[in-house]
Amino acid sequence: MNPRLLDKLSRMYPSCTRREVEQLAASMDGDKYWRGPKMHVFAVALTRARNRAGGGRFARATGVGTVWVPERLAKFCRKGKVLLILTEPEPMRTLAVLSWPAFLYVMRRRNVEKLVHRVSSSGIDVHIDVRSAKRMLNANET
Repeated sequence: MNPRLLDKLSRMYPSCTRREVEQLAASMDGDKYWRGPKMHVFAVALTRARNRAGGGRFARATGVGTVWVPERLAKFCRKGKVLLILTEPEPMRTLAVLSWPAFLYVMRRRNVEKLVHRVSSSGIDVHIDVRSAKRMLNANET
């Protein structure tokens, strides 16, 4: 693994352990993605969303290649972030951008379906960190 990439990711996510950062770097090197419910996929962003296209921008992600990112999410899309992608209509569309710790939190709690449902039903594009992931998953549980 590239030590410069590990250092950059360690600075980007100071709350993560060294092992979690190494897992992120390995998933970037190994072109890894995670299937979600129905037509959704989680992939790690490899580039920033810079190239303009039809009300949004294009970015590259692991496993799926080029994805379309809405203008509101483009400022959050950068190397090392996890993208929630809707795969069915071409080009693939990014619904949300998650930080790596938020993605780990959702996967460990096994609440992927609930998160995707909340993001899809809200109709707005969102950036999700650990705090907002906890809020989204714990809302209306009582």
